[in-house]
Parts: sequence; structure tokens; C-alpha cells
Amino acid sequence: MNFPWKEGVGYELQMLPGGVTDLFGLGFSDSIVQKITVGLRKDYGTLTLKVTQLDTAKAYVVHLLDKPDAPLPIKIWTVANAVDFQVKVDLLPPATYVVELIEDLDRNGRWTTGSYDLHRQPERVIRKTLEELRANWELEAGVVAEF
Repeated sequence: MNFPWKEGVGYELQMLPGGVTDLFGLGFSDSIVQKITVGLRKDYGTLTLKVTQLDTAKAYVVHLLDKPDAPLPIKIWTVANAVDFQVKVDLLPPATYVVELIEDLDRNGRWTTGSYDLHRQPERVIRKTLEELRANWELEAGVVAEF
């Protein structure tokens, strides 16, 4: 939702019956009320991530995970035709984050398994656990693409 949220202010979101529908035109028949409290900026951190020594002839996918065993990344970037990649992510909750760098040989934007029949190895992956990001901190982290 795009809204000019204010720090430390509580909001109440109301969804009335028929107010939201899915792709098939189905909605819900009951009212939903959700309380939302916007956190303070000082309760979050900033991560500056640098990936270096990339091969300009290859494509890569960079995943940011909020824990080592997370099933889904919280941020995804695709990188191609670059030697270095840098991104700054603001307002991250304090946690120990993991960066996953995938060598995307088939340029499909995701990790691809190997194939015995085609004599193809799986795409290589580098995983790095970053230093803990704390509240009101700026953390600079780097990953070297040494496959």
C-alpha cells in the first residue's frame, strides 16, 4: 500500500466485504480489521551490499535472506554485464542476514539444477552470512564472486 506513513503512529486498516477480490473475482464475505503500528526509523538498520569480481560475460542473481534457513529471499537483484554491483537497503529490521550469489548461466533469473542426461552441472552458489545488523546501524558488507 502506498501511503504517507508517519513514524510511531498507529493505524487501523478496514477491509469491507467485496472490497478486495482476486483474479477470479472472488472476495471475502466478512469485514477484516487490522491494526498497524509504524516503527521508528531508529529501530531499523541500513545495509550497503557490495559484490565484486563479477564476470561481465555472465549473469548473476543476488538474494538477501533474513536467516540462513529462510525459504524465500526478502530481496532479489539480477546483475549482468557488470564487474561490481552495489545496493543500499534501508529500513531493515535487526537480524543476521545471509547473501546468496547465484551464477545464472541460463539467464532465467533463478537457480537451475543440473541434468545428468544433458551432462550439465547445477549453477554454482556462494552463500555468506553477514555481520549482525543492529538497530540504528549502517552495515557495509562485501561478497567476492570467487566460484
